[in-house]
Parts: sequence; structure tokens; C-alpha cells
Amino acid sequence: MSLFFKILIIGFLFLTSLKTEGQSCLSADMMILIDWSGSEVGHEKELTNAALKFISDLPIRNDLLRIGVLTFNDQNIDMVDLTGDKDKLIYGINELSTTSANGNTFISSAIEVASNDLNNGRNVRKIIIIISDGEIYDIPIAKDNLNQAKDIMALSVFAVLVGEGLDINTTNLLLLVDNINNIEMVIPSNLVNGLKKLSICN
Repeated sequence: MSLFFKILIIGFLFLTSLKTEGQSCLSADMMILIDWSGSEVGHEKELTNAALKFISDLPIRNDLLRIGVLTFNDQNIDMVDLTGDKDKLIYGINELSTTSANGNTFISSAIEVASNDLNNGRNVRKIIIIISDGEIYDIPIAKDNLNQAKDIMALSVFAVLVGEGLDINTTNLLLLVDNINNIEMVIPSNLVNGLKKLSICN
């Protein structure tokens, strides 16, 4: 079997795994982690637009797809709790856009918070989306936190590369997502469209 067809099969199996049995639309809990550190100064609008792409295009409902939002740097984590309220999510992102990114880039605590939120007893697929330039200082600890989370729940991790896009930063994100195909650039259209294709619920 050619590598091309193997990739197609792997992609199909992942996308179908996002469905829960007996349902005809996407059912998941998703946490979006937004890099709000100093290396992203000047890219704040791109960061929030990437997050809004998921929120505006997906069929968010409390009984279906819930999304939460975190920001990460070295100072604080701002959170919109997991919710099916699209207006609440949009309001939170818009509030974030009135501030400036600052500080150093540490993601491990945000991953820990997100994992705790996702480990909530709800029997659906769990997803973490990391939106960052990849200039992250605590990759080993962050990777350990993700591995621990994967040991206790079905967790998929994706990244959207927003920022300068240096090779080393892409490599850092690859260490967190495990698969180069799980990294998109700036606007996550392919990932969002893949998720939308699973849903006939509006």
C-alpha cells in the first residue's frame, strides 16, 4: 500500500473516531490554548482570528460540542470554561483582543488546566488546540503533561502556527502534536473543515 493511501486511511480513521457511536454529528470537548506571550506581539489579531475560526464555524452546543479557551505565558491564564454558548466564547475572545501579548512562553500549566477540564467524565472525544509560534520554553514538562492526559482519556492534540514560523518553533510544536500533519499555518481551515464534515447538526 502506498504512503499516500496510508495517510488517507489514517486521516479517515481519526476523523471517524471523533464521532461517538449512534450519533450523526461531532461530539467532543475542545480546549483552545492561545499563546499570549511576548514573542506574539504584533500577531494578536492572527491569534484571535484563528481561535474564532473554530468558534464561528463549528456547531457548538452543550449537548454536542463544547469549547473552552485558555491563554498562556509566564504570568497568568485567562479562561473561558468549557461551554456550548458560542456568544460567551466570542465575547471572551473579543475581550482578549483588547489586550497585548506579553511575557515568556510557558505552556505546561495551561496543558494541565486544560487536561483537568477535559477529564470530566463526559464520554466524548477530547481535543486540545494549541495556537502559538512554537517559541515555548517548557516543552519537556508540557509533553509529560500531555502523555499523562493521554493515559486517562482519548486525547488528540493539534497546533496552529501563528507568528514568525521559524523551523525550530515548528519542531517544538511537532513535539507536542506528534504528527506534522496536525500542524496548520495561521488560519486552520483544513482542520475546521475536517471537523465540520462530521457534523450535520446546525
